[in-house]
Amino acid sequence: MIFYSGVLTTPGGAESVAFISTDPKRPEYPDLEIIGVDMLFNEDAIRDRLGIDPKYAKHYSGVNDMNGFTLLYTLLRPKSRGTVRLKSTDAMQHPVIDPRYFENKEDVDSLLRGIRFSQELTKTKTFKSQEAELFHKPFSPCLENCKFDSDEYWRCYIGYFTQVIFHSTGTCKMGRTEDPTTVVDPRLRVKGIHGLRVADASIIPSMISGNTNAPCIMIGEKAADMILGIKPPTPLSHL
Repeated sequence: MIFYSGVLTTPGGAESVAFISTDPKRPEYPDLEIIGVDMLFNEDAIRDRLGIDPKYAKHYSGVNDMNGFTLLYTLLRPKSRGTVRLKSTDAMQHPVIDPRYFENKEDVDSLLRGIRFSQELTKTKTFKSQEAELFHKPFSPCLENCKFDSDEYWRCYIGYFTQVIFHSTGTCKMGRTEDPTTVVDPRLRVKGIHGLRVADASIIPSMISGNTNAPCIMIGEKAADMILGIKPPTPLSHL
């Protein structure tokens, strides 16, 4: 901290970030984001920071005294779609949220390809120079009907150790007024309610390939311009 060098100069939790494409059907678009963390997610971190069931988090008790790092794979464009619905006409009651995680098999397949990508990374010159190796302890609940390191094994594993990250979108979808699935029109006005706009990540129709902070700032600035009646700048091609 004194000399502005070393690990204490990083923000912590995201020392490296990469976007990769593993989908052979759409090689031009990244489907996974890799977040490199300069610490091992041991039993405590898996349980407390990721919210994994304590009886499954114990699987990682073996890394409590090890040195290492963690690669977290984020599914950028999940195909599974959840719902947020009113529970009743009482505005004080919590809504009914059904995320429907992994309803679409392709979401699991994408994360599986991420695991295989990690395995290939350990074979690279850079990873070998750091003597990096994967934590290979088999997860017993997935060994009952699957062979260790098989695709079926990792699909089972993904179901136990996946959590949601904090970039949710789409619960207040923007789109054409005549579209029954939209909540706000292209000017962010709530359909059927006068004088009310929504300007946050919820209006994004489908998840973007990355974090939502910058897009939310853009949405807010655009909403302010529309409310003030400011016209967008003339495109350079029209000058």
